[in-house]
Amino acid sequence: YYPIWSEKEAGKRIIGMTVWETDRIPEHWLGPLHKVHRLLVPTEWNKKIFRECGITTSIDVVPHIFEDAIAGSPEKTWETESNEYVFYTIGTWTARKAIWNTIRSYLDAFTAHDRTVLIIKTTPKDFTKRSLLGRFKETKTTAQKIVNRYPNPAKIKLVTEELNEEEILQLHSRGDCYVSLCRSEGWGLGAFDAAGFGKPVIITGFGGQTEYLPEDLTYFVDYEIVPVLDRMAKKSYSNNQNWAEPSISHASELMRYVFEHQTEAGTRGARLRKHIRKNFNELVISERLISAIEGG
Repeated sequence: YYPIWSEKEAGKRIIGMTVWETDRIPEHWLGPLHKVHRLLVPTEWNKKIFRECGITTSIDVVPHIFEDAIAGSPEKTWETESNEYVFYTIGTWTARKAIWNTIRSYLDAFTAHDRTVLIIKTTPKDFTKRSLLGRFKETKTTAQKIVNRYPNPAKIKLVTEELNEEEILQLHSRGDCYVSLCRSEGWGLGAFDAAGFGKPVIITGFGGQTEYLPEDLTYFVDYEIVPVLDRMAKKSYSNNQNWAEPSISHASELMRYVFEHQTEAGTRGARLRKHIRKNFNELVISERLISAIEGG
């Protein structure tokens, strides 16, 4: 927290690094962000937003680094068959990630007759709903209610336990296509890593992810701009901000298309891999970071 560091390290330059997901930063950020000498954000979109919201601190754009890694132990099957096409997503069960949109689009596109599975790595708690006692409801309960609306639902695997780094790598390895119908991302590490590992990506076409995912290599989902609504995080997410409402029907069309054109999708994924590893490797981004730090 920047004010605390300013007090602890009086007389020293404080460089802040942050990211945001809507078209306006929270009001309570303004004071702390003006207490740092320099700000680092991962996208030009964030820099523009911060400027429009009145931040006068020097701002440099330093994207995230793609960290290449290989899973060292035998690959987990995630209860999938070798001939099943695996769509997958990683994210907390929140209003912004809106994982229920991904579930709905998948179930609209496929039935149990299709050789597909959707693996969802998410939190055990549904951070959009509380019980009468104030406790967050279970994600598996919310997800099951969605599935129950479909008479012959396609296969879904819900993963709510904590995974270590190697298990996350194994999930990327087993997955065939990454999907996210988020309402926005400041960056979007799940899609970023998936792209770096050569997976085709279906994702909402609004947010920081559009700066590392080229339009000709990504399956961007259509969307409408709507006011933000997050009842569980009102201090930071308010209705004077905007984010995207992705098209469920368009996402379903894209998922079906990718499934039926796996060679084309695989080629896109391979090209994405080269793009990410060329432009977001440790050497390239480290040089930008050093330049930003030495800049003032």
